[in-house]
Amino acid sequence: MQPENQDKDNIKYLLLKTAIIGGVILFYLAQWFGPGLIQNYKQNKEFQNIHYGGDQSDLDASVERYNKAIMAIKRYTDSIINKDDCLYVYTNDTREITATIRPNLNYDVFNEYGFSRPVIRRNNDITAELNKFLNNRDSLGYKIILNTEKDRFFIKNVVNTGTETEYITFSTYFYNTKEKEHLTQLIKDKKNYISVLKSKENKIRELDSLQKAKIIFSETELHNQKIESNLKLIMGPRIKLKDTTHLFYFTTYNKPISKGQLNGKVNSFASLFLKEQDTTNCFIKKINIIKPTYDATE
Repeated sequence: MQPENQDKDNIKYLLLKTAIIGGVILFYLAQWFGPGLIQNYKQNKEFQNIHYGGDQSDLDASVERYNKAIMAIKRYTDSIINKDDCLYVYTNDTREITATIRPNLNYDVFNEYGFSRPVIRRNNDITAELNKFLNNRDSLGYKIILNTEKDRFFIKNVVNTGTETEYITFSTYFYNTKEKEHLTQLIKDKKNYISVLKSKENKIRELDSLQKAKIIFSETELHNQKIESNLKLIMGPRIKLKDTTHLFYFTTYNKPISKGQLNGKVNSFASLFLKEQDTTNCFIKKINIIKPTYDATE
């Protein structure tokens, strides 16, 4: 045999030997580590199913649908603010006030209430609620919240229904010492007081808290200078401009209103609710509406 052929045979033998040894090593590696790799894969799948409610592709699809709906909601609120970026309120509050817009969604879908949902289900629940709103946006409408130094509250509920214009008067105040003493005595003297939610002590403590009152009334009631419902009058605000803790806010409730239009309603409002009080410090305030921010989820 020629040396050249012998070298070729040696190379083939070495390659075959290497392949056999490599195969044996791979076989034993598979025996040693294979079950662990399979177990790890199963555990990862199990974690995805429990935490995500599906595999990675299902999660990615739910996130994509969620983000698409969130962006549609953002375009909706942005379009409203781009059209009317402020609201006008007749008030005696000289402090800084901002406003935020809040679509009339069922916000319960965003909350867990102590029972955590799989991520995919949560994303799908929220996406379904967002799309439901977007498909009925005109009839569902949106609210506008006033953010004051001491509180935040709904000031508008704008729905495209073509109904009669409604107005709202919202007030905040603290009881003075004389009022607190009188109300405390009334609570103490009340016989057979039964309340599942609040004891007499809690009711008395609440007298020190910020008090709130509001009334919603129609264009007809404002024009006729008469609130038709006695209950609304009883529950509504009693504004005392001499008391600096009494702050009030008057504007339309179900529709936007310009500064000029609101100015045309001020005298009717004052004669109905302020009863010849000095309104020197009352004015129409322009309040900027802040665009809401939206975060993606995973």
